[in-house]
Amino acid sequence: AALDPATGDVGISMASCVPNTFVDAVGALVPGHGVVATQAAWNLENRNRAYDALREGLGAQEIIDLVVEADSSTARRQYGVVTMKDGVVEIAGYTGDGTSDWTGIRSDLGMAVTAQGNTLVGEAVVADALEAFVQDDPTGRNTLADRLMRALEAGSRAGGDIRCNQDGI
Repeated sequence: AALDPATGDVGISMASCVPNTFVDAVGALVPGHGVVATQAAWNLENRNRAYDALREGLGAQEIIDLVVEADSSTARRQYGVVTMKDGVVEIAGYTGDGTSDWTGIRSDLGMAVTAQGNTLVGEAVVADALEAFVQDDPTGRNTLADRLMRALEAGSRAGGDIRCNQDGI
C-alpha cells in the first residue's frame, strides 16, 4: 500500500492464493488522503470502516486503533495504513498473532509505502518487495503504479504466498 505525496495518488498491489479474494475487498483508497490494506482473513466491514476513516482525515495509527477495536477476530487480521495530512505522511501496521507461517510488515516513511504479508515463504518476500518499490528504475519508470508492480513482482520472485507453492517451497 502506497501513497505518492507529490500527486496524492494512492495504490495497492496484492497477490493471494485464496480463492475469491478481490482487491476491492482488501483495499480502501482515498486519493490525497491515504490507503489501507485490510488483509489476512479480510473483513469487508472493516475495509468500509477504514475507508470512512480515510475520508474523515484520520491518521494511520488512529485508523489501526479503530479497526482493531471494532474487530472481534483481530488475531487473524493484518492491516497496513499510509495516510497524508497537510503534507505529512504517517504509516502504521498491525498483524494479529493468529496469522500463520512468515508474517510481517516493512515500511519506508520517506517513500510513503508499507509492504506486508502473511502465510509467506519467508521474510524476503516483504523485504524484496519493499526494496523494489523504493529503488528508482534507471529507465525512468518510477510512477506509483510502476513501483507497485515492481514490488509485486519482487515478492513473487522471493517465493510469495506459501500456499501457491508445491510442497511449501
